[in-house]
Amino acid sequence: MTGPAPVSVRSPASPLPDDLAASLAALQARAYAAIGLRAWSAAELAALAAMPTGRLWIAEGGDRAVRGFLLGSFVAGEGEILALAVDPAHRRRKTAHRLLETMIAEARLETVERLILEVASTNGAAIGVYRMLNFHDIGTRPNYYRIGTGRIDARLMEKRLI
Repeated sequence: MTGPAPVSVRSPASPLPDDLAASLAALQARAYAAIGLRAWSAAELAALAAMPTGRLWIAEGGDRAVRGFLLGSFVAGEGEILALAVDPAHRRRKTAHRLLETMIAEARLETVERLILEVASTNGAAIGVYRMLNFHDIGTRPNYYRIGTGRIDARLMEKRLI
């Protein structure tokens, strides 16, 4: 039995091509549907990726199909994970792990001191991945995410790099 097919991680050209932005928005919608979060539109993703502080990494399979992406920002010694999404058909194959490792390596090169993120308190799979990479809880944003007609808390997590 063989393991999962490897993924490669790359940063796409800027500005983000419309077809790629649409593909990422559709992937995020599939990934977030299970936990009930609203995905961003292609225009929102493209605008954030185009910001001077914006960073985007895409994980692709050997067939060059997008398996996941991580959108973040680096500013004033701090990095933030804005969105991380993996295609549900390709989960549990270390795709999120690879994306995060790439961001961490690039953050270190840019002398980022810490990475922060917000994650839905009900998203145990994501929290587990972050903990494996030594992210720690630093706070809570009560009622931060709207899920259906209700609200849930966001966990604030941090990884110190320096």
